[in-house]
Amino acid sequence: MLTEIPAEHFAAAIETSAAEALAEADIVVPPVDALQLAERRPLQLASDTTRDVRARFARLPAAGQGTIFLAEDKRPERVQWAVAHEVGEFLAHRVVQWLGMDLVDVPPAGRERIANRLANSLLLPRPWFDKDGRSTEWDLCELKSLYRTASHELIARRMLDLAPPV
Repeated sequence: MLTEIPAEHFAAAIETSAAEALAEADIVVPPVDALQLAERRPLQLASDTTRDVRARFARLPAAGQGTIFLAEDKRPERVQWAVAHEVGEFLAHRVVQWLGMDLVDVPPAGRERIANRLANSLLLPRPWFDKDGRSTEWDLCELKSLYRTASHELIARRMLDLAPPV
């Protein structure tokens, strides 16, 4: 189903949903702290040392809200992206609604694709990133200093999302 949606329409749904989530969390300048964003959703953050994954999202009936279980990682950018991805899982319904679909009709691989794209857009919001990229002449080191919660690789990959690809 998602593959039938034009790329620019899908991208607009992602970017709009990410921008709304950041605005609702009152995050208006970089860097985006995904842990702060999660807490403002509100999502609980909990430690999880029993899994081989960096993070996972679960809705616990007793807690009445979503919980992100985090494994330890020495690389802070990986923790940031993992939390942003799980926030993306939590927000996937917005993207799907924006596209005029129902979340139950989206297969797990589609939800994963949405969560990945949302994580990128949450950590590197297109309007901010595009403006900052142009003002720094796309200097990766300068962009990293502005968007310190994103990895160098994520920043470089996000440049490819802009037109023309940087």
